[in-house]
Amino acid sequence: MSLKADAQAITDDPDVAVTLRALPLRMSEVAIVVGREARFHDLIVLPRPYGVSGGTDVAQAALEGALFATISPVLVCPPVPTAAMGRKILVAWNGDQEAMRAIRAALPFLQDADQVEIVMVEPQKTNDPNAPGYALMSMLTRHGVNAILSPISRTAERVSDTLRQKAREMGADMIVMGAYGHSRFRERFLGGATREMLTDAELPVLMTH
Repeated sequence: MSLKADAQAITDDPDVAVTLRALPLRMSEVAIVVGREARFHDLIVLPRPYGVSGGTDVAQAALEGALFATISPVLVCPPVPTAAMGRKILVAWNGDQEAMRAIRAALPFLQDADQVEIVMVEPQKTNDPNAPGYALMSMLTRHGVNAILSPISRTAERVSDTLRQKAREMGADMIVMGAYGHSRFRERFLGGATREMLTDAELPVLMTH
């Protein structure tokens, strides 16, 4: 079967309106075309672009096009589907604008979730009610999100490993985080929390840049 036929079989539901198009592209065109097409959609769903089990040059190019050429959120899915998604959500919060964009994009998921934990890795200690963590909790409460604030210690060398460990502990089935908080060049060639998370993520990750 062709890729288009496979997609048609998955979306063959009379109650769901779907338009499928096959776009034969050269590798150099993938990021450009994905970015151009994806901006007209509310949510972009892509496979995990890195890692031993899953990840190709095409998937990496598609992710770059989706993140940097659109304002739509991107849902990156692991190679093995999860049994459920969006019931228990871990939100990685560091106060950056990228994380804030991801949270705003994820509001429909957060409002529908049974459990939401706003996880801050080694935040600065403060009782200031205007601090980013408290302000975020206030905003989410106004939007009807049942969330708790969870400042945690860094338990691994990489922040991404600490977040994944916390996700396992809480039984999360989805992660929300900002993408590429540092420069795109630095993260692409030297690593960074975004690439590290997407290399080993066992859960769907919703992100924006």
